[in-house]
Amino acid sequence: LADRDDDRAAAVYADVMGVRTKHMRKDILFKSAAFWYDRDTADVTNGMNVHHFTEWLHAQDPVQHLPDEYVMAGRVSVLLRGVGAAF
Repeated sequence: LADRDDDRAAAVYADVMGVRTKHMRKDILFKSAAFWYDRDTADVTNGMNVHHFTEWLHAQDPVQHLPDEYVMAGRVSVLLRGVGAAF
């Protein structure tokens, strides 16, 4: 994600982390990984707020499997960015 290599980030998200989606769309895998573990900038969220963006992600390519060990890290990442933006 730090290198801004969309294809590599999508591959790591799927192949290394084990995330599975219905259609395995690389663009959606990248946006999902970037949102949950890196940033919520307009290039990722298309300017949507957290609620609308997560609904949009699900509508585009629903997650079918997300390993438990990554759930808390993603949630905390999003929550801490929200707290940081409030100050």
